[in-house]
Amino acid sequence: MSKFKPKTKPFLISCYACKKEFEAYRPYYKYCSEVCRASAKVRNKEIDNVQSLSAGTIGALSEMLACAYLIKKGWDVFRALSPSSYADAVAIKNDKVFILEIRTGFYSNVQHETGVNRLRYPKIRTSGKKIVVVTLSDNNVHCIDFEP
Repeated sequence: MSKFKPKTKPFLISCYACKKEFEAYRPYYKYCSEVCRASAKVRNKEIDNVQSLSAGTIGALSEMLACAYLIKKGWDVFRALSPSSYADAVAIKNDKVFILEIRTGFYSNVQHETGVNRLRYPKIRTSGKKIVVVTLSDNNVHCIDFEP
């Protein structure tokens, strides 16, 4: 028998990988077993490769992916040359002009009521700009408040 006796009651936590509930003595535990932890690492392998890059490089990669996506959809896209400009890009199609703010996002591990993982990205004041979110785990581009 162990000499260690926890003084607190265990927390009931839902596993991020299999969604099964388990008891843990630390509230920040995420996985019920090593198998679930390993499966999560496999799913996040592509993200880990990107995270070794600098933040500026990740942002530039997201901007290029978003611009390529919009060009494929028939938009004329102009990227800003300065990293501190008002907008990341401008997209024009059929007399519509959109000023774009391109953000790098990710899917949360916690599923929404619909069974789909929620899209997360840094929220900012857009002041008339359209938001485009790029998830590098699957190279998807999400246009938040407009249809390309």
